[in-house]
Amino acid sequence: MPNRSIKCKHFVAPYKRLNQSLITEMKLTILCCTFISLASSQATPKRNAFCKKLKDLVTPFYTEEVLCKIVDDFFNMIYSGKKINQIGNDAVKILIARTPVTQYFSLLSLKGSTDKCLKPINQDTLGLLKKALPTILRELDKVYKSIQNKMNQMKKKKKRKTDVLEQGYNVATKALTKNLVQRIITASAKMVTNVEWKCAYLNLPTLISLNKYNTKRMN
Repeated sequence: MPNRSIKCKHFVAPYKRLNQSLITEMKLTILCCTFISLASSQATPKRNAFCKKLKDLVTPFYTEEVLCKIVDDFFNMIYSGKKINQIGNDAVKILIARTPVTQYFSLLSLKGSTDKCLKPINQDTLGLLKKALPTILRELDKVYKSIQNKMNQMKKKKKRKTDVLEQGYNVATKALTKNLVQRIITASAKMVTNVEWKCAYLNLPTLISLNKYNTKRMN
């Protein structure tokens, strides 16, 4: 009498392999869909509007896509309750970390050029940023508090993090104006020496859209 169990094994083994393959494929499909969903959830209208405005008013250096990644880092810190000084201290690290490899050497070149210009007065780029940072943060403090207050209100209502951040971006978009950027430039220029401002003015246009603002009386 033929051994039926052997025949069954011949049929069951390939079935198991096929079944395992389908399960693996389904898992991968679900995983991919999850990642796509998460990525899409980040691309919110108010966030994108803020990134576009930031690009238009502030910087020619970064693309909107890169700016959004930088902005996400800052807004996540506001969401977690970090003070504006803490965020300011982390700003340079975030910018460096988020700068694409293709632009990294341009950023290093910009720093090198500024360092060379500042060397005769025993100053460097990071020292100049450190000197100007308190003034910049003071000008941004009102905006920071408005964003933080809006986020805190929504967090108390148990709103989803994505919704909380979206409203934060909305507040920031309304607050970001040419007048605000002009105030920051004017206030920062008053806090540095003539040589420091000259070195910054010669190199900053790569990073900041100075051509859109009044800088004639400063350089």
